[in-house]
Amino acid sequence: MQGDHAVYTMTASTPGRELLVSKPDAAERLRAIDQKIDALKAQILAIDHVVRGSLTQRTKVCGNPGCRCTEDSAARHGPYFEWGRIEAGRRVNSQLRPEVT
Repeated sequence: MQGDHAVYTMTASTPGRELLVSKPDAAERLRAIDQKIDALKAQILAIDHVVRGSLTQRTKVCGNPGCRCTEDSAARHGPYFEWGRIEAGRRVNSQLRPEVT
């Protein structure tokens, strides 16, 4: 210890170089981290509806032999959104309306 500063040795790029880190600097970093955590908590609390599962975006082939979607992947129908989750031990998928996603 040198006065109010803790001495740390940096070994990453310059071996033997000393770096002085003051305790107030560490306290400021902790305050900044706490503020970021509080901001994230506020964002999470502002979410209206949270559900368990996964949201996937899909395009589909219609099966009509004359449709371009069977040959060209860029011409597939969609995108469609599906919500997948586990209910009673089984995987369940539901197609969602675009305005819900």
